[in-house]
Amino acid sequence: MWTSFVSSTWCERSLKLLIDNDGTPLTSTALRSKFDTARENAGNQKWQLRDLRAKAGTDKDMAEGIRASQDLLGHRTETRTADYIRHRIGKRTTPTK
Repeated sequence: MWTSFVSSTWCERSLKLLIDNDGTPLTSTALRSKFDTARENAGNQKWQLRDLRAKAGTDKDMAEGIRASQDLLGHRTETRTADYIRHRIGKRTTPTK
């Protein structure tokens, strides 16, 4: 599996983390456009790209504790992490796929 991944065409064209279907690196404008399209297709106009970081920190806090969340977010103090994470408790559901 790894061999086919490494030898694929797009991998040979770019070592960037975010690339387009043809292997070219995504610009910030292209990433914003793709995000906006995905959000519109999902029917949710309320959340923003920056909300994903807070969600990741909150999920990490719930799973492993605030220290792990602090490390993930790169905060120097636990107080800053506590201010940043969201302590909303919602209904837990299973994934759709």
